[in-house]
Amino acid sequence: MFLNGNVKLLKNNQTYQSERIVYNKVKQTLKVRDNLQMYDKMSNTYTKADSLYMNLKTGKGIFYRKTLLKFDR
Repeated sequence: MFLNGNVKLLKNNQTYQSERIVYNKVKQTLKVRDNLQMYDKMSNTYTKADSLYMNLKTGKGIFYRKTLLKFDR
C-alpha cells in the first residue's frame, strides 16, 4: 500500500504520520519518508525523524536523523 500526502497510519498502539508511507501487509514492513512523526501510546514516547524502516513483526527498525521525546505518565 502506497500512501502520499499528509498521511496518518495507526498500527499496534503506534501512530505514524508523514508525507509518504509504504506498508507491506505480507512482509509486515513499513517505510516512512519525509518528516516522520511517530507516537507510541504504550511507552508514551514521541519520535521525529527524516525517515524510518520498520519490521512490524519484530518491532525492530532503523530511524534516520531521529529525535526522541519521552513523557512522564
